[in-house]
Amino acid sequence: MRSNAPTLPDRGRMRILSFGAGVQTTALAILAAKREIEPYDALVFADTGGEHPETYAYLERVFKPWDKGLFHSVQVVSPKWGTPTLYDYAYRRRMVPSIINRWCTNQFKIRPIKKFLRPLAPGTISIGISADESHRAVRRPQPRGIEPDWPLVSLSLTREDCRRIIANAGLPEPRKSGCWFCPFQSRRNWLELAELHPDLWGKALALEANSIARNPRDFLGSDKPVAKLLSEGRQPFLDGFLEAESGCRSGYCFV
Repeated sequence: MRSNAPTLPDRGRMRILSFGAGVQTTALAILAAKREIEPYDALVFADTGGEHPETYAYLERVFKPWDKGLFHSVQVVSPKWGTPTLYDYAYRRRMVPSIINRWCTNQFKIRPIKKFLRPLAPGTISIGISADESHRAVRRPQPRGIEPDWPLVSLSLTREDCRRIIANAGLPEPRKSGCWFCPFQSRRNWLELAELHPDLWGKALALEANSIARNPRDFLGSDKPVAKLLSEGRQPFLDGFLEAESGCRSGYCFV
């Protein structure tokens, strides 16, 4: 793994925010800066290299200047593959992010953050699940000495509350974070990608075609990838799945 984080000072029990660059975790960073919750020693962002361009622009132009040094980014470094983005890794291995086992989340988000946390124990990792998603606030394995907490759930703050916190701080609202080729995107988000970033839309089609050429049954019985179905105006099974799961907001990546 690679991190741009310096060695943090020993302040006893460390408090770290697992920062997803979306609405909930941006609101948590603001609450900590205003001392409405206990301040954080660091904010850690697992960068897959595949976030939407708008997210990277928000981080560089809005959040990092405001944050004043707490933000740290971690990425995967593989001896075999070098330092690929998630897209490069998936393309080379002729596979797509999976809605079943979520290997991409584990390898490109959870593992880098855990490696960042291990030398900081004992400590706490805050996870940005809001009160309207409280069913997702379940304990998952953490490095020894690291305890998770869910401040938004404890404070009964919903996603809409988080939007108000950001607005009251005078900051623009970030877009929902997530990879531009994530299969958990809704039909609207896929078509928005095609309209605003046709180059990335083309890369998403190429990734799926590359995978389906290797295994035509990769897409749960469909012989065409999700992005291709959308390009033909057909409704994929994913929209119904996402609706049943209350949409893809902060809980899917579990960080």
